[in-house]
Amino acid sequence: VGGDDASDARRLERLFDGAHLQWKVCKYPLLGGAGDDARASPSGVGSHADSGFLTLLVQDCVGGLQAQLDDGGWVDVAPVPGSVVVNMGEMLQLASAGRV
Repeated sequence: VGGDDASDARRLERLFDGAHLQWKVCKYPLLGGAGDDARASPSGVGSHADSGFLTLLVQDCVGGLQAQLDDGGWVDVAPVPGSVVVNMGEMLQLASAGRV
């Protein structure tokens, strides 16, 4: 990155030559019915970094997603039903030399 737009685009395209595509679909069902009685399942994923390029997380009304801050602390990501959280993975960090 740092050349003209066309050379930057070609450099980025080369990163995806022979790219590996991975899909993972997770659903953590609510327990206790719907509405105010619903609570999140104890199922989940522990603290981790996404190794891919991008992760898309479709949100519902149940929270639980957290993001790690630069100081190592954690902050809750408030759920917005119908929204999509875009998580930039380690490969995007590498491809952008940490600028993203």
